[in-house]
Amino acid sequence: MITSHEALQARVAVLGELNSAELNAPRLAEILTSWVQESLGLSAEVQLAETPTENDRNPNPDESAPRLVRMTDEPEMTATHWRFPLVYRGRKLGRLTIAVPPGNEDAVRPTVVQDLVNEFSRLLDQARRFELAHEEALKDELTGLGNRRMFERSLRTYIESARDQGFPFSVLLFDVDHFKKFNDTWGHEAGDRVLRLIADLMKRVFRTDDVVCRIGGEEFAVLLCDQRAQGRETTPPREARAFGERLQREAERLSEGANDGDLLAKVSLSGGVATFPWDAQSPEELLREADNALYAAKRAGRNRIYFAGDDADIIATLAG
Repeated sequence: MITSHEALQARVAVLGELNSAELNAPRLAEILTSWVQESLGLSAEVQLAETPTENDRNPNPDESAPRLVRMTDEPEMTATHWRFPLVYRGRKLGRLTIAVPPGNEDAVRPTVVQDLVNEFSRLLDQARRFELAHEEALKDELTGLGNRRMFERSLRTYIESARDQGFPFSVLLFDVDHFKKFNDTWGHEAGDRVLRLIADLMKRVFRTDDVVCRIGGEEFAVLLCDQRAQGRETTPPREARAFGERLQREAERLSEGANDGDLLAKVSLSGGVATFPWDAQSPEELLREADNALYAAKRAGRNRIYFAGDDADIIATLAG
C-alpha cells in the first residue's frame, strides 16, 4: 500500500517534467496546493510573494487567485500549522501553509514536504522570470507603454471579443506634430523627454483597462472599448471623441508651470479615430481608417483629431 509520503515523493519525481514556461505562477500555486491535499489529506494554501510589478497593476484582480503577500517570515512549525517559505537562490517567492489537525502532528514528515517545496520553488522562479521576460517583450523601453507587438496582439483580441460579445471599440492613433523638426531643433534628448511626457499624459487620461501603446517613433495608439453599449447602440459611442479631445487639450497645456515651457509650448498632437463595427470590420481595415483620419488631420494643419465616421467627407477630400 502506498503511503501518503510515498505519494508525495512520487509527485516530486514528476516535477522535472513540468514546463514552467507554460505554467504561470498562480497555476503552479494551484498544483502545489492540490498535490499536498491529495497526497496528505490536509488543507493547504499557497500565498505568492508581492512584487513591485504586480503591485503597480492590480495585485489581486481575481479573488479566487492565490493571495499575494510580503515575504518577511521564516519557516514556522506550530501545533496547528506548518509554514514553508518558497525560496529559490535567495529570492522569496511565496509561502505554503499546511493545516495540521490536532493529533496529526507526527503523521507527516516535514522533510518530505520540504523536498516538494524546494522543487516547486525552482519552477516558480522560472515561471516568474519567464512572465517578466514576456512582459518586457511587449513593452516600449523609453516610455513604459506597450509596444507595436502588444498593440497588434491586443487589436486581434479586441476584434474577436467585440464580435462575440457585441460591444464596440475604437482605435485612436496619435502623432506628435513636427517631431522631426523638433528633434533637429532641440536635440534627441529633449525629444525623448517629450515622448515620455506624452506617454505619462496618456496614462493619466485613459483608463487602466484601455490599451495604450507607442507603436514607433512619435506614433501612439490606443484601444478603447465601451462594453456598456453591448450592441444596443445604433450610432458609434462618443467616448472615443471625449477621451481623444481631452488628450489633445492636456497636451496643449504641458508647458504650463514647466521650467522649459518654451520648449513644451511647441508640442501638439494630431489624431485619427475609427470605431468597430461602424467604420470597419477587420483589424486591417480599422487601422487603415484610423490612419487615413490621422493623415487628413495632419494635412488640414495638424493639432486636431478627425473621426472616420463623423469626418468622412473631410477625410475623403484631403486624402484625394
